Amino acid sequence: MRKFDERYVDFGFRLFSAGRLPANLFVRLHTFGIPQEAVAQTLRDIRSLDDWSRAWVETAQSYLGMSRRETSAGNLAEAERARYMAAMCYHAAQIMEIHDLKTRDSCRAWTSSLVKQSLHVIRPNARHMTVQWRDRQLPILFEAPEQAAQPFGLVVLFNGISQSKEETFLLAPRFLEAGYAVLAIDSPGTGEATSLGPLSASASDILDAVLQELSAEPTIDLQRLVLVGCSFGGNEAIRIARRIPNVMAVVTVTPAVAPAAWMDYANTIIWAELRDAVGDRDPREVATTFDVNETVDKLHVPMLIFGAGHDTVVPPNESQKLAERVGERGTLVWYPDLGHCLYEAGDQWTTEAVSWLNAIAVAKADGEVDAGALNTIGRHAMESSEYHPLGNDESYEEEDFTEYARLISADE
Repeated sequence: MRKFDERYVDFGFRLFSAGRLPANLFVRLHTFGIPQEAVAQTLRDIRSLDDWSRAWVETAQSYLGMSRRETSAGNLAEAERARYMAAMCYHAAQIMEIHDLKTRDSCRAWTSSLVKQSLHVIRPNARHMTVQWRDRQLPILFEAPEQAAQPFGLVVLFNGISQSKEETFLLAPRFLEAGYAVLAIDSPGTGEATSLGPLSASASDILDAVLQELSAEPTIDLQRLVLVGCSFGGNEAIRIARRIPNVMAVVTVTPAVAPAAWMDYANTIIWAELRDAVGDRDPREVATTFDVNETVDKLHVPMLIFGAGHDTVVPPNESQKLAERVGERGTLVWYPDLGHCLYEAGDQWTTEAVSWLNAIAVAKADGEVDAGALNTIGRHAMESSEYHPLGNDESYEEEDFTEYARLISADE
């Protein structure tokens, strides 16, 4: 991957445009909900890495123009949907902006601002809020199920470096359907919290205030608290779980476990993202503070680990090594043909995660407390579950693990 540098990308874009993106990144853009024709046209306009943010900002502005026209015509719901599309285009713009940090930060600010404005139409039950973190305000997105017979569990979503809460919030539907409230949070140095300081392993206290506030909320059951993280967010979920005694389970997706061991092999684009995220500190020194191997040894909760065989951002064996270290407390689900963060299979892995979590919640309510036993119960539930796509498309055939992933046994 070290050959996949800026010069290589510029050469490829000049020959073919960005329309020939790696499949994983291409699918990621589609998960934002941006219409396929808009994605295709924007990518065709990109002929160098420097064109990336410019082209996506132009597409965002075209959606803002559409929003104004719909507002003038009195079509307020359509205006807000166009505003939301503009927000996700701004989010796409910041993904590969590694030279102009002012533009990157501006795109992140526009993303959060426009989503906040359109949320009442796009996700009527969701709220944008801020919570106290040290002497600052940390932005979050929060949504609870419409109704439930018992208090909701709580799923907290942590994002990777180039992600944001607006992106991870797209993973909420399966958790909401299963009776969990969902809280998506921007870690310092990412998304709307870019201005709150650089990415830092010392920020493991970011949930303290919000959990204290929710502890008095009768509709939230913090005994069913689940931390979910992708990439560096997976690392964060593990570190934060160590300091919170009542975490029910941790779910990690292609997590960065010991970044100092492999970051010298990363390509220059990823290196640029890391440099920007850690500020004026040495990225190698910062990476050593994110090693969570010893933390895992002290974390006695069930852990669900999703790995990807074609991950070109975090080495695929990070997930394997983590599962081996966790042992009987962990379950490894291996997607051999997919890439970083499993963008192609968000609905699948969240469905499997819900099956695992529901079984663990029932077992805990029945008095089981051993992490290994709880994980085994969750694993058996996953093995017997079948996947149906969201929306209940009757023409869709049922799938099991053997069609898109492998449930790795402890012996393996």
